[in-house]
Order: sequence, then C-alpha cells, then structure tokens
Amino acid sequence: MPQVCNKIVTLGGVNVLCEKLANVESFDVVEHVVRALSKIVFENAFSILAANGFLYLLQLIDFFDFVKQKNILSLLTTMVKYINAPENIDLYIAPAMPLLRGVVAYRNSDEKSKELLELGVNLYRMITDSVGRLYELTPHNIGRLRKCYEAIAPKELMDNFFEILAAGCDSAGYLALTGKTWQNAMIALRYLCKFSPRVCKQFIGRGVFQVIQTMLLTVPPNDADETLHMRIQEVNLSLIH
Repeated sequence: MPQVCNKIVTLGGVNVLCEKLANVESFDVVEHVVRALSKIVFENAFSILAANGFLYLLQLIDFFDFVKQKNILSLLTTMVKYINAPENIDLYIAPAMPLLRGVVAYRNSDEKSKELLELGVNLYRMITDSVGRLYELTPHNIGRLRKCYEAIAPKELMDNFFEILAAGCDSAGYLALTGKTWQNAMIALRYLCKFSPRVCKQFIGRGVFQVIQTMLLTVPPNDADETLHMRIQEVNLSLIH
C-alpha cells in the first residue's frame, strides 16, 4: 500500500484528488477522495497540504454526516502531525482557520456534538503544538513565533474558545464538555495567551479573569481534576505575563 500511495503522489494524483474537493460534482466521489487521502496522509502529508487539501476538507465538513465528519477531523489532525516546516503553517493552515469556527463551537446539546467539539479542539491544540515544535524558542524567533500564533487565531475562532471557557462557569456547562476538550482547550489557550498580545487583549476585554476565577470555584478540586486546575492556572499566568 505505501508503494501505491507513493506512486499516486509521484504522478500528481494528490492534486487531482484535491481538485475533486475544490470542484464538487458528486459527494459520492468526495467520500472516495477522503478515504484515499486517509491512506496517503501517513507518508505524504505535505503533498495534501500543498494541494490545499486541509482548506478544502474544512470547507466541506458541514455537508457530511457525523461519522464522516469524525473521519475528516482525524485526517486533518494526522496531516498536522506531519508538518515539518513553519512555512507550511503560514501557507496552508492559517488561511483555513476561520473555517474551523464551525467545528470548535460550544453547544450544550447531544453526545455527537460533544464528540465533534472534542475532536475539533484536539485538532486546534495540535496546530498550536506544531507552531511551538517548529519554532525554536530563541530571542531571534520570538517575533516570528508571535506572528504565526496570531495568524492561526482569528477573532471569530477565539470568540468560540472564550465561549468554551465560559461554559465552565456553571456545573451544567462543565459537565457538557469532555475532559479531553477541557485539557486541550487550556493547552492551546496557554500558548496563545503567552505569545499573542492581540489574543490576550481580546480575552481580557471579554472578562476572562472573572471567568477563570469562577471556573476554579466551579470545577471540583479532586484528584481527577487536579491537572485541569493546573491548566486553568497556566492560562491565567500567561494572561498576566
């Protein structure tokens, strides 16, 4: 199978597949494309990124049922794991970030929405991790690091993350989100608040300190939530500094 995938890439097959995502003629064809890309991504993630596959898949995700949406989010997350150069984030990930807003949206509703939110937040956490992984933290890189974090944090998407934070201000909202959603949201926000003055200003303007203090009182301080308490405090410290 790897040899077949490499042959497809060598012959320009990924560009052809991604063109099918950009110019949809049939959703049956799109489903076959998603399955093919799910095989190709492990050895050739960059070829999908370079063909704007990340952007095209996010554009189409709302048109699929729950199972296929999960598969697409898994494909996108795998794609991000294989990014090996910071310019790939600037060129292929950042332009798609406004589209992620529809996935990373707090809805106090059914289990399917809860699971999709968990996968969407995990995807975004992987993106923020990749920025930190690809830029060595040196005085020379601080400006580039800040610019990259701000590029992946459009205002509308950050508004959605604030709503996720605010959901923790009451027990019903806290229980409506999975533990992984909480953990990954806090890790992503810690990076953003540490390196992006614009994101800090946006959150502070919406009253984030009051939200954090309320969260710390709402989340039960038991062993299971000890790590979450630590993550909330890390976000708080990143905002302060």
